Amino acid sequence: MELSRRNLPYAFASVDTFGDLTVDFDVDTGQLDVSAVVRNTSGDPAEINVPLKIDGEVVATETVSLQPGTKTRVSFERNIGVAGIFEVTVDDLPPRLLTVPQISLAGKWLFHRSDNLSWKAPGLDDSEWETVTLPANWEDHSDHTENPVYGWFRKHFTVPAEWKGHALEIPVGKIDDVDETFLNGAKIGQTGTFPENGYETAWSQTRRYTVQPENINFGGENVLAIRVYDGSGGGGLYGGPLGPITAAD
Repeated sequence: MELSRRNLPYAFASVDTFGDLTVDFDVDTGQLDVSAVVRNTSGDPAEINVPLKIDGEVVATETVSLQPGTKTRVSFERNIGVAGIFEVTVDDLPPRLLTVPQISLAGKWLFHRSDNLSWKAPGLDDSEWETVTLPANWEDHSDHTENPVYGWFRKHFTVPAEWKGHALEIPVGKIDDVDETFLNGAKIGQTGTFPENGYETAWSQTRRYTVQPENINFGGENVLAIRVYDGSGGGGLYGGPLGPITAAD
């Protein structure tokens, strides 16, 4: 007779525990690799059914046999060929959010010297802005060597419609010295303090800003605009990580 949800012969003993969940996704192949450790915490041999769940649905199962007090790592491979934000877990472990496809922000950006708050607007004509490759000091990509000095960066990218309803975390790397970052014209974060409010550098801090769904254009173009002030030395968006953009909830 079936006595437990894992078809184990011990109705009242805790014979298995799960932990150490890992979730890896290869953006080039679309392959999802998931694994977790399963332990037999009982004093008897056990046959344990290990479920892989995506969005709460069991999509694959592996069965392992364990001696008392032993453990093993169980692995799954699955191809994810569609866009979306998925909850991935093994058994009832806290799920990890998988964001597909992965959007990197490294590479081509637009850059403009000087300072003008109207440059945060998503509808701005930035066709005459300089194209640069980031991350890099702006002294290197644009010979912007004056100090102290302001500059702006802009990046256009599309957010899949399948991500609708999710807040997003946008990593914009390390910026020397102070930044004010906007998405679609709305301020999403600032690190450091600009001179007009009492200068405070944040040159070594990594920026990761969370954007709420109401400020995201799902299924269309989004514009990331970053205002930067450099007090002295190297300036601009000089280090990563620049993406990938991930779900924040």
